[in-house]
Amino acid sequence: MLVSIVDIIQQSIRPDDILARLEGEVFGLLFTELNSAQAKIIAERMRKNVELLTGFSNRYDVPEQMTISIGTVFSTGDTRNISLVMTEADKALREAKSEGGNKVIILIFKCKNIQSHAFCVAFAYNLYYYP
Repeated sequence: MLVSIVDIIQQSIRPDDILARLEGEVFGLLFTELNSAQAKIIAERMRKNVELLTGFSNRYDVPEQMTISIGTVFSTGDTRNISLVMTEADKALREAKSEGGNKVIILIFKCKNIQSHAFCVAFAYNLYYYP
């Protein structure tokens, strides 16, 4: 089932985006040159694709529908403390899960004008799927 989730996510992101397994069922995604509106679109696309492709269409032939929770953090490219950024992403993920899961939460961290600054990037996703 985890392989199915990874395949769906990879189909939902851009070619230059970096997906990595952090531990267990938690993944990280690193994007660049994105504003908050674009981030929301990509995150929702991932969430909806997992729900749809493992549910009604069951294209991946899994025993039951799966969903993911996504915690996202924006940070300036010059942030030196990546562990702090990841801690904030984890907080966003926990918030998404505590609100019932199958949800996207986006937080802004040390990024003053994210809408107009294309390089206010390095945002991380933590994903958790629910079989």
